[in-house]
Amino acid sequence: MRLERSTYVKIALIVLLCLGVCGFFGGCGRGVVVAPLGSLLAPGGLMGCVGWNAMGEIAGYAGDAVGEMAGYAGDAASEVADATLHSGVRGGVASTSEGSHFEIDPSDVKAIDLNWLAGSGTVSVVPDSDTGGKIVVNETVRGARQPVMACSVEGGVLSIDYMEGDSGLSGCSFGWNGCKDVEVLIPESVDCLDTFSLEAASGDYAISGEDAVLCEKLELDVASGSVAVDRGVATSDLVLSLASGRVSYEGMIARSLRIDQASGEFYFCPCLSAPETISGSLASGHIVLELPADTALTAQVDKTSGNFTNDFADSAGDPSRSCELSFDIISGNLEVLSAE
Repeated sequence: MRLERSTYVKIALIVLLCLGVCGFFGGCGRGVVVAPLGSLLAPGGLMGCVGWNAMGEIAGYAGDAVGEMAGYAGDAASEVADATLHSGVRGGVASTSEGSHFEIDPSDVKAIDLNWLAGSGTVSVVPDSDTGGKIVVNETVRGARQPVMACSVEGGVLSIDYMEGDSGLSGCSFGWNGCKDVEVLIPESVDCLDTFSLEAASGDYAISGEDAVLCEKLELDVASGSVAVDRGVATSDLVLSLASGRVSYEGMIARSLRIDQASGEFYFCPCLSAPETISGSLASGHIVLELPADTALTAQVDKTSGNFTNDFADSAGDPSRSCELSFDIISGNLEVLSAE
């Protein structure tokens, strides 16, 4: 009903504005004559009088419209306040003024998608006794009041978002006044996840494991900030998209490593063996791949500018530990080093 009324208000304002223009020329007896238009716009003419009087009505309707718009704005503000207040339970997330808590049975989760705007984050594989066998998500607020995180499960994918809806510029405005830290705890009894995805706009993040395969595929999408993955984490495939910032990975990658880097720094140091394939593109920045000394590396690198260093150029390595490197370099530095 509100939308319909607002439409009528707009139409009325347009009509009255037209009449007001007529009133200006017709003058309602005030001596302005537009001869070709005849008596309708003549001084004291019908349209002249109606138009002139309509000018007064415009102010009244405009005042009503402004009042109505203020009402809408008040309602919208209340809805935003409901979404940002840290109190009660919203969408399965229990929240207080200091943060929020969410937990779920691991049997309902095949993949985790963490999308965080600002602050810091930790993802840890922990003993079941620490979480009661549940996957647990905790957020802690720092600085100004922040919107409540949103957690949902669809098709076996647990999505953890900084706030409900599209954070966009609204989320950035919250981030300027404060930030939130997120903690994701995964019990060690959980079977290997299909995918774990981290999308980080800014902040510092750490992923740690218990010498178990965290997921089949690990995706890191980093706009800025830093991400550190320790030696206890293992995955079959790692896909990294780095716009800026710094990422370090010291865990195991069994099959493939894909890197698309616009800028920033990426450091890779596997503890036991190199992945079967390493591929990617480098527009700028610095990439260091530190591989075991017995790696049998074959490299194909297309370079427009920048530098490429290969410690394995004159080394045959162990054929059972082969690794194929394929890279496109526009600029920046790519170093493939032998770990001593």
